[in-house]
Amino acid sequence: MPRKWKWSTLTVGILALLGLAGWQSVERLWGTQNGVKYRMAKVERGDITAYVSATGTLNPVIMVQVGTQVSGIIEKLFVDFNSTVVPRQQLAQLDQASFRAKIVQAEANLDNARADVKNALANVHNVHASIENARAEVASRRAQLERTRVAIVDTRRILERQRALFERSLLSRHEVETAQTAYDVAVAQRNAAQADLEAAEAKRRATRAQLVAAEAQVEKANAQVHQAQAGLEQAQVDLERTIIRSPVTGTVISRSVDVGQTVAASLQAPTLFTIAQDLAKMQVDTNVSEADIGHVAVGQAATFTVDAYAGQVMRGTVRDIRSAPIVVQNVVNYNAVIAVENPELKLKPGMTATVSILVAQRDNVLKIPKAALRFQPQLRPKEREQFVTAFQKQPAASTSDGTGAVPRRSWQNTPKVWTLTLEGALWPIAVRLGINDDQFSELQDGHLQEGQELVIGLNDKDGRGTGGAPPPSPSRPPPVRF
Repeated sequence: MPRKWKWSTLTVGILALLGLAGWQSVERLWGTQNGVKYRMAKVERGDITAYVSATGTLNPVIMVQVGTQVSGIIEKLFVDFNSTVVPRQQLAQLDQASFRAKIVQAEANLDNARADVKNALANVHNVHASIENARAEVASRRAQLERTRVAIVDTRRILERQRALFERSLLSRHEVETAQTAYDVAVAQRNAAQADLEAAEAKRRATRAQLVAAEAQVEKANAQVHQAQAGLEQAQVDLERTIIRSPVTGTVISRSVDVGQTVAASLQAPTLFTIAQDLAKMQVDTNVSEADIGHVAVGQAATFTVDAYAGQVMRGTVRDIRSAPIVVQNVVNYNAVIAVENPELKLKPGMTATVSILVAQRDNVLKIPKAALRFQPQLRPKEREQFVTAFQKQPAASTSDGTGAVPRRSWQNTPKVWTLTLEGALWPIAVRLGINDDQFSELQDGHLQEGQELVIGLNDKDGRGTGGAPPPSPSRPPPVRF
């Protein structure tokens, strides 16, 4: 063969090999396998921020509902919507005519009770006088009884002397009988005086009992005075309550009554005004789902937007997480309170806020596209068995269960991504993830490098992307990296 043809054949062969290698390189670059083009995305390095999203309502930090404890007709209104009020300032006044009449009636009842006290005291004084009279009468009866005793002694002595003279026939029987009669009269007088003394003592005891009853009447009259005084004070309090006053400093954001309207205070006081204590300090009451509330903590930063100021981002801080569950359409939520400064008073109570709470942040970390985690190739049963067997033989990254045993990975529960080998075969790589945002997840552990391409889907014949993938090439089983 001529030398010229030998060189031509060699040149054609080299060009053919270079073309084949170039085609394979291009095929790998575009993620092509067996004529199927994969959509690829790179592992990136950068910052990643995790947020919990929720919706809520703007409210004042302290909002006081002012009502009335008495019923009546609204006679005067002193404030209106958006009025600034201070403590004890008059907000409204009810008709006071009936309440003033009750005060006059209560004053009359008090005067009557005080008069009863004076009568009871006078009765006590009368009973004391009766007791003194009874005591004097007892003393008089005792003196009379003593005189009768002396008379008995004297008549007895005369009777005994008369009897002795009669026995000696020195005196007549008539004189003896006269002495006997005098003695009997003295004894009878003594018995009468004793009875009178007992009667006087009984009368004195009765007057003492009357004194106890009179003193009880005084105490009762005094109690009636206190009762009447309390009634007067209650009437005065009710009159004072006809003037509705502000309990705090703030702004009137709601008024639910007009002049001439009747308000009835029964078991629950009707709300007349709603006062926001300080509109310069607001809060957003959010509904955070139970799946996200575990990531929220007091002190975390939050941002939110309202429809009134589209495109303007407001900032706040998580001040409180309330434990009371809020069930909305069978979904359990919890109120995470966001403290907001409102110095310009742009934010109004009741505005709907879309809130994002910053729950975690990582700087300069590897990030995996979430689409790569969602990619699932369509494996044949034999190929799937090969993957699962090789997968379970590898120990998991974490061995912190405290038992000393090496846990095994589960094919279903372990997150994984897919890449292409130099031969164009699919290659699974197990990963351990951290926080995530809308597009990326943090890579905490896994054999991946910055800039490495991952399969996120495939393009069909029309160039449209899909999330699935055909099975790997049947010529050789794909390797598995862990």
